[in-house]
Amino acid sequence: MRKAEIPIQRIIKNNFQMAGAVFRADAGYAGFTLLVRMLSGIGSTFLYVYLLGAVIYCVENGKEPGTILIFLLCSTAFLAVVFALQAYYRHVFAPVRRERIVSGLQQELFDRLQAADMANYDSAMLYTKVTLANEEVAVRPLEITDNLFRGLEGLTAVCAIFAGILPANWFVMGICVVSFAAGIFLSGIRSGQEVQYDEQMKRKDKKLSLLRRLLYLPEYGKDNRLSHVHKVFLDDYRNTVMEKEQIAAEGGRRIGNLSFFQKIFCSAFCIDFLIPLYLSMAVLLWGKLPISAFVVAVNAGDQIQRRLDVFLEVIAAFLKNGRLAERIRDLDNIQCDIEAVGSVCPVSGMRKQGAECAACPEVVRSVSGMRKQGAECVTRPGFVRSVPRMRILELHNVSFVYPDGTPGLSGIDLTIRKGSKVAVVGRNGSGKTTLIKLLLRFYDADSGSILQNGTDIRNFAVSSYRAQFGIAFQDFNIYAASVRDNVCMGEAPEEGRLIQALERAGLHDGSKGTFVNPDAQLTRELEEGGILLSGGQLQRLALARVFYRDSDIVIMDEPTAAMDVFFEKEFYRTVFEQLKDRTVIFVSHRLSSVTACDTIVYMEHGKILEEGTHEELMGLQGGYYRLFRAQFE
Repeated sequence: MRKAEIPIQRIIKNNFQMAGAVFRADAGYAGFTLLVRMLSGIGSTFLYVYLLGAVIYCVENGKEPGTILIFLLCSTAFLAVVFALQAYYRHVFAPVRRERIVSGLQQELFDRLQAADMANYDSAMLYTKVTLANEEVAVRPLEITDNLFRGLEGLTAVCAIFAGILPANWFVMGICVVSFAAGIFLSGIRSGQEVQYDEQMKRKDKKLSLLRRLLYLPEYGKDNRLSHVHKVFLDDYRNTVMEKEQIAAEGGRRIGNLSFFQKIFCSAFCIDFLIPLYLSMAVLLWGKLPISAFVVAVNAGDQIQRRLDVFLEVIAAFLKNGRLAERIRDLDNIQCDIEAVGSVCPVSGMRKQGAECAACPEVVRSVSGMRKQGAECVTRPGFVRSVPRMRILELHNVSFVYPDGTPGLSGIDLTIRKGSKVAVVGRNGSGKTTLIKLLLRFYDADSGSILQNGTDIRNFAVSSYRAQFGIAFQDFNIYAASVRDNVCMGEAPEEGRLIQALERAGLHDGSKGTFVNPDAQLTRELEEGGILLSGGQLQRLALARVFYRDSDIVIMDEPTAAMDVFFEKEFYRTVFEQLKDRTVIFVSHRLSSVTACDTIVYMEHGKILEEGTHEELMGLQGGYYRLFRAQFE
C-alpha cells in the first residue's frame, strides 16, 4: 500500500532538521564545510569566467605588463589557497569528521530503540522501519547537509556570474530563469518517482536478505539437505529477483524519461543553444560586445549551464532527501510508554514523563532532531525513587490483551513471597510467558494491578525494577564474544564470581575435567578458533548468567529443556540448595522437574485454574493431574 504524499512543508522541515542534527553533532564540520564550499564557488567563478576576460580587458585598455603579471600572481595565490583547502577537506578533514558524526547519530538511533517498548516488536513493520531508518541515518543527514552547502556554493557562483553579466545581458538572465523553472518542475516529479522506486526495491531487498540467510546459514543446513524446502526457498528467491527486475525496468523507464526531457529542454535547448546563439549575434551582427565581454559572456554561459544543472540536481536531491528522511522520523512514532517514561532524571531526581528533562543541562532530542514533547520532570503521588528489596509480589485481577487483539491474561490473582519457589505450568498458549512478560514489565496490564511490597510496580523506575531479576529465557541469545562477556553481560567481570557461576552451571568442574576457558571466543562468526557449544552447554551458559547476576528474583523459562535427565536432576538440586533464600519462578513443560516447588500454578486460556503444591493439585484430579499423567503414559 502506497504511503500518502509528503507535503512540501514537511520535506523542507525534514531537510533542515537533518542538517540541524549534523550541526549539533559537529558544528566545526558544518562551519568548515560552508567555508570551503563558499570559497570554491567564488574561486571556480573567478577561474572559469572572469580570469581570461580580465586579462584580455587589460590588454584592450593598454595596461602595463607588470600590472598584468601582478594580477596573475595574486590570482594564482588565491586559487592555490582554495585548491589546498579543497584537498585538505576532501582527503583529511571530511573523512574523519563524517565517521564521527555517523557514529554519533547511529548511537542516538540505538538509544532510541533501547527505549522502545516491547509492544513495538509485535508489529511486523518494526523491522522494516528500523532497517530503513538505520540505513538512512548512516547517509541521509550528511547527504542533506552536503547538498544544502552544495546549493549555497552554486548560488554564490551564480550570483558572482550574474553580477558581472546581468547589466548587459537581460536576455541571458531570462533564458536561465525559464530553464531553471522548468528544471525545478521536472525535478520535483522525478524525485517522487525515485523515492517510490527506492521504497519498492528496499522491500524486495529485505525479502531477498531473508531468503539468502535461509539458503546458506548453518542452522538451516540440515533441513535444506534432508527435505525439499531448499527448492521452495530457491524458487521464491528467483521469483523475487524477477519482481525486482520488473520494478527496475518500469521505475527506471519513468525516471529516465523525466531525466531525458529535463536534459533536452533545460540544458541542450535553453543553455547550449539559445544563449550561445544570442551572444554570437550580439558580436557578429549587432557589434554590441567587446572581445573581453564576449569571452566573459561565453564562459559565463558555460558556467551557468553547469551551475543550473547542479542547482537542479540539488533541488531534486532536496526533495528526495526530505522524503527519505521521513524514514528516520518514523521512529518518533515508536511507542515508549514504559521504557522511556518513568526513568529517573540524574539532575532533578524526579520521574521523567518523556525522553528529556527540563532540569537537565542537555536537551535530549530524537535522531530526527525533533524536540520531544512532555519532557519535563514531575513528582507523581506514590512514586518511589528506589526499589526496596522484594518481600511480596501480588497480582490483583490482572487482565491483558496484546496490541493485535490476541488474548493474553484474564483475571489473574497470584501472590509470590520472598524465598518461595513457584512453578507456572500449562499447555502451549496458556499464558505462562505472558505472565512473565507482565512481571518483568515488558507490558503493562490493561486492568488490575501488580504490586511489590504494596506499591504498584508502575511507580518504580523500570530499569531499577528489572535490576532485581535474573532471567534465563528458553530462547536466549549467544553472542560472538568471549565466554566472560556472555556470562557477565555488561556487568563488571569478577574472576572468582565468574568461575563460581560457571561451576554452579556445570560448565567448570576441575574434578571431572570439565573446563571452559572464560577467555574463549564463542561461535566462529568472528574467529576461526571460536568454540561451538552443544545445545545443553549453551543452556548451562544461560544459567551461568543467572548465577553471576545473583539477583533477588530468578525467572527460569524451560531451564533444562536441552539437558540430559542426569544434569537436570543435579541442576534442580543445585537451585533448591544454593538459591534457597531467593525467589525462583519456573516456567516448565516438564512437570516432574517442578514437583518440589512451594507453589504450582496451572494455567489455561490465560487464566489460573489451579494453584497449590504438587500433592494438592494431584488430589484435585483436574487439568494439572491430567497433564502430569499424560507425560508418564
